[in-house]
Amino acid sequence: MTGPSTPYSMYDFPDVYTVVQACAPDVVPSEVASIYRWLGEQGIRQGRILELACGTCAHGIPLAHLGHQVVGVDRSGAMLAEAGRQAVAAGVILMVLRAL
Repeated sequence: MTGPSTPYSMYDFPDVYTVVQACAPDVVPSEVASIYRWLGEQGIRQGRILELACGTCAHGIPLAHLGHQVVGVDRSGAMLAEAGRQAVAAGVILMVLRAL
């Protein structure tokens, strides 16, 4: 062995993260609907949303689809890259920023 190996985490592998963090299929859509409803109650129909520790932007992408400007922030470049791919597939604009 020539040196310490690089530690990996599930955040380096978005496909693994998705499986590990899998929840009932209606959870995220229900949460997004609650957020959208609450924003509407505040008179916000198209606002700016910051999704911290966004991972693959499971909430941000549908909110962008509903007309909001979404910025996703995460420490994992792999997760942000996957968020970007999913945003393109969903046909929405999503800004992602890598936190240090």
